[in-house]
Amino acid sequence: MKYPIVAFLLSLFFVAACAYVEHSIISHTTPVEYHFFQDEITWHEAQTHCKSIGGDLVRIYDQATNDLIIAHIIASDIGANIDSGFWIGYNDQKVEGTFEWVSGFVCPYENWGAGEPNNNENLDPSGQDCVQLRKDTTQWDDEYCGEIRDKAFICEVEVC
Repeated sequence: MKYPIVAFLLSLFFVAACAYVEHSIISHTTPVEYHFFQDEITWHEAQTHCKSIGGDLVRIYDQATNDLIIAHIIASDIGANIDSGFWIGYNDQKVEGTFEWVSGFVCPYENWGAGEPNNNENLDPSGQDCVQLRKDTTQWDDEYCGEIRDKAFICEVEVC
């Protein structure tokens, strides 16, 4: 094949055969690809979908990864069709105030917005235990995991 890299990259855009609307990019620093979905669903539904395509909700472990994801959201205009943000794999569902990635990955990087996390209990007495990447501030915000506020989501799938 004369252009194997082009064929490989094109094939990546057809990885998931599902009803979800998807955009994909490949990280140049880690062996993963990121899948952006505009469908707004609960955090648990998003994680289940990510598992079904061989991944997890995205882990953002440094500023470079955060910048790559934000750059794609802005360049693709994917955020124009969603209400507030994208689910990521960070959460404190096991122990309130102790945030961890769904993959078990531990890192010191966080990108909280002003006043976050706040574990707001106004709409649910169990509080906010899941994390979104807000499209307006490009910072993190703890949010209700259930059906109170559905979000778009980003999956991370290893490619090697």
